[in-house]
Amino acid sequence: MAPSFEGLANSIRIPSLTRELLCPYFSPLDEVNSSFEFHLNCLMIPGTTVNNPYSSANCFNITFYEIVSSGSRHESYWKMGPLFTDGAILNDSDSGERLRHSAFTVYTKSTSHDPLEPFYTVVLLTPETFHVGDKSKCLFEVTAIESELWCIKSGLLNVVEKWTELSRYFAELLADDFLNLNEYVKLLFDDENFTRSRKYFWAIGCLTEFTNVLADNIKQWDLYYEARIQVLLELDNIEEKLAAASLYPPYAGEGEERLVNFKKSIRECQNHRETLVGLREDFQRKLDSANALRDGLFNASALVESRASTRLGENVKLLTYVSIFYLPLSFCAAIWAIPNVQSSSISMPFIIMAVVVGVVTYAVTLNMDLLNRKLNGFYYPRRQSLINQMQMETGPWKATGAKFEQFKPTSEDKVPTEWWIPLYWIRTVFMNVLGKGVTSNARNDEPPVTVTSPLDQITTAGHPEPPNGLKATSTRLTGLKNLATAALKQVSSLEPVSLKARILEKLGRGQGRRGGVSV
Repeated sequence: MAPSFEGLANSIRIPSLTRELLCPYFSPLDEVNSSFEFHLNCLMIPGTTVNNPYSSANCFNITFYEIVSSGSRHESYWKMGPLFTDGAILNDSDSGERLRHSAFTVYTKSTSHDPLEPFYTVVLLTPETFHVGDKSKCLFEVTAIESELWCIKSGLLNVVEKWTELSRYFAELLADDFLNLNEYVKLLFDDENFTRSRKYFWAIGCLTEFTNVLADNIKQWDLYYEARIQVLLELDNIEEKLAAASLYPPYAGEGEERLVNFKKSIRECQNHRETLVGLREDFQRKLDSANALRDGLFNASALVESRASTRLGENVKLLTYVSIFYLPLSFCAAIWAIPNVQSSSISMPFIIMAVVVGVVTYAVTLNMDLLNRKLNGFYYPRRQSLINQMQMETGPWKATGAKFEQFKPTSEDKVPTEWWIPLYWIRTVFMNVLGKGVTSNARNDEPPVTVTSPLDQITTAGHPEPPNGLKATSTRLTGLKNLATAALKQVSSLEPVSLKARILEKLGRGQGRRGGVSV
């Protein structure tokens, strides 16, 4: 028995995948139900060389894409979408063509699970667009493996034709005559509807999927050949077993003849497999071409936008210069907008001020780059010196200095504000001045006064690491406040020294050095 279910996905519309709705006649057979599920859902059979799915009683299933007419009389269960033309994506009109994801499935069931069993059943699931030929030929095959191989050979032939048709379609879609230079350079630019961008994006998505599906087609045949064909070819008495499987007394040389036909079918399947490999390479080349065209289009578009932005910036710069020309005049007019402006005592200062302000403004504007370089040359070396000194500190200042050295700060950990650098400079100057004042006023018989920065005592035992963010900022401000308070206390604790005492002290030091002169 060799039933063939052609166009199963188009003949019925199944609302839910249940065993009863899929195949009520074969519900006790799990393999039959799984075959229908793989076929209707266009699923790929998973498997590797180690875990070969065809080592057990599983169906042979491959998926592919094909171009079908959108004016079908039946509602398809398979996924279907419109094709892309030079203008836009085709609508769902009856005259258009659509792209459909289809499947081809073969399942063979025998009583003893022997591939050379003469009593078998073949379930052949194909799309309605397949041309299997004379399906009764599979009935004339003696064994289950021969009948199954004949169905697979016919299915692979149809799959190759579908992929070849798709290859021709995409060759026309992406074809551009580079000999026609005027038309070819237009590929660098897109229209306001982004027609070329959408076409390349759609083509890249399709070609990527096609290469993956073709790789699965090749893998399915390789796994099938390894698990079911190669095992039979390695048998020593394969001719005798083929002849013994005949229901009638075999004639002389029947086993050898059937083995020759069996190997011929295998070679045809291998040829189809090599054709699929070539189609996969062809689709990969088309994918690379589509990527190159898309990248060229995007790069050219970015270049055009960059030039437009540059022209816009130049126009804004020109308008800025024009506004700068009137800025000194309007500024002086606003200042001297008083009565009796024509008086000599008022007009002459107004003219002088307008000339001076204008000259200064234009000089600064025309030498803005030079001034920026000079200011940066003066500021950045001193900035780096302060940052290096800041990194040698202890406490939060060290963490702040480390943040200034980051090459690419992230949004979560930004570089601190530049105001911390002059603030740190003021702190350093203040500490140096305070330290010198305390040391110069210290008495010889008293130990020198040491000013300890409260910032060194900010880190507590419970928090050894410096705080971050707002907490670190608050800590630094608190440290500066404590530093100022300690400095005031140190200054207020010093005793005032009179002028007479200082003179006597200096004379006493001089007497000690010269041998002694008393006053």
